[in-house]
Amino acid sequence: MEKWIDLDKLPKINNEMVDWKKSIGMVVNFKYNTIRDNVKIIDFKNSIITIYNPKYGEFKINSGNFKKCTLGKFLNIYTDTFRIEIGENFKDANRDITIIDRKYETIRKEYFDKKRNKIRVINKKEKYYKYRCNKDNFENWILESNLLKGVGCSLCTNTIIVKGKNDIATTRPDLVKYFNSIEDAYKYAEKSHERLLFKCPYCNTTKEMRIADFVIKGFSCPICNDGFSYPEKFMHSLLTQSKIKFIHQLSSVNFSWIGSYRYDFYLINFNTIIEVHGDQHYNARKSFSKRNPRQEQDNDRKKYELAKNNGISKYITIDASISSIDWLKKSIIESDLSTIINLDDINWIKCETDARKSKIYEICEIKRKNPRLTSKEISDISGIERSVIVDYLKLGNRLNWCNYSAKEEQRLSAQRNRPKKAIIVKNENGETIGIFDSCSELERQSVKLFGFKMHFTEVAKRVNPKSNKYKTKYHEYIIEEKK
Repeated sequence: MEKWIDLDKLPKINNEMVDWKKSIGMVVNFKYNTIRDNVKIIDFKNSIITIYNPKYGEFKINSGNFKKCTLGKFLNIYTDTFRIEIGENFKDANRDITIIDRKYETIRKEYFDKKRNKIRVINKKEKYYKYRCNKDNFENWILESNLLKGVGCSLCTNTIIVKGKNDIATTRPDLVKYFNSIEDAYKYAEKSHERLLFKCPYCNTTKEMRIADFVIKGFSCPICNDGFSYPEKFMHSLLTQSKIKFIHQLSSVNFSWIGSYRYDFYLINFNTIIEVHGDQHYNARKSFSKRNPRQEQDNDRKKYELAKNNGISKYITIDASISSIDWLKKSIIESDLSTIINLDDINWIKCETDARKSKIYEICEIKRKNPRLTSKEISDISGIERSVIVDYLKLGNRLNWCNYSAKEEQRLSAQRNRPKKAIIVKNENGETIGIFDSCSELERQSVKLFGFKMHFTEVAKRVNPKSNKYKTKYHEYIIEEKK
């Protein structure tokens, strides 16, 4: 608020203090916010000045307040009478409320008086109005000055938290498990800037975050973070639900032409690549991204041209600059993906829920429930590259989420591929020098008979037609399955 009063032309005592008695009859200009006008000084007694204006009438004011241009009551901006009637409706872009009651309430205010070096108390009478929100039927009291400033329903604006209405536990029950203190989920709304301690529901690692950031970005655990972004996991859930065959994180392991690049998703039966572009592809950020948006976009163009030049039929880009269910759902529906997948069958809430989960925990759950599944088989089920699955299982083993051993998996694989017939060992001339009931029987006797240990896994690979070591020698010995 801009306010000033021009006292320069008033007579002074010793060229300093205003001589109020000699100022009687003089006119003073002032500005109060948008109001420009003047007043006439018509009397002065006991530090009280009487002023007059044809529009606002006569008014008594303390000389100190007059010098500060405290003219709100004189100009009828502040008044002791109610300015709003019961039944009056306030409707605009930010609110739709109806006044249903009003009251005076005396507010006790304390402040420190520096001149007197003590705390002083002021009892101020304020005007309050009770309103009913026409959007959610919530009722509450509001100060008149706030009402006139455009303040609306405290529930709609989340300035008040009502359990069962706008608390996070009610609006986002899926996030409650991340709160270190469950009670906090009932105290705050989704857009709160309060900083709280959140915990990983899988390994209980805690870290402090701003509530609004947590709701938008999710909880990225520093211990069991799976390395996949919220949008990627959202898309992974969608593709899984559609029962479409896909590869997550397409690389040179799949197609040699990819080189050092990676693509988010590849739809096998449609020869289609899907790239999910996060915020770093569109906006400059202070951290996280090693490249600026222009470099990101240049890299995106090179990846697109490489894919199209190598026969990819369709290249779909999803705008995932905002990690929220509404934004991603809209981006996906408006993309060419809708021509491939029937999006009417997608459970979008499940996409959101799965996007918040740890892929590491999910993979370890598969292993825990199916201990005889190999990393290759889990990779086929999940669509995630086998080397990533192995890393997940190793971490899961350390966190006691599953039991995994690379040696045990190798043994299981060998058992499955182990020949059912006897094993024959021949010398380089093709002469039979030993027959054994099984690979493990050969392993047990190999040191004694041949001077080194023939591991059963290596033996199994050499007699298994599906192995890349099929019919290769184990040193100078030829190993075959008995026909």
